[in-house]
Amino acid sequence: MVVVLGWLLLLSDKTDELTAERNKEPALRQDYRGKLAQAVNLPELRKQKQQVEEYVTQLEKQLPGKAEMDALLTDINQAGSAVACSSSCSAGRGGGEGLLRRVADLDPRHRPLPRHRCIHR
Repeated sequence: MVVVLGWLLLLSDKTDELTAERNKEPALRQDYRGKLAQAVNLPELRKQKQQVEEYVTQLEKQLPGKAEMDALLTDINQAGSAVACSSSCSAGRGGGEGLLRRVADLDPRHRPLPRHRCIHR
């Protein structure tokens, strides 16, 4: 009788484990189906990734180089000086400090231009 009770006790523990594992099965099957669908589409996804990388490379080639950036910063700086002049000169409208800060103040790597002298005075 002791042997039978021990056997039932062991079986009841294993039955609980079996039930718990069976309850996990639907979620595992769903996860498997999702991963299988991804694996089926893997070659197409790799092809799309390659196309995106090529597109990014083309876009990077269109970005301005260092020399072009320096020229752009100089142009912006000169435009900022002209706007500052027109807003702070007596000949301009208003009398503030200027609408734009100098590019040299924003980017210390950029070589500053000489101080602007207003020709309207």
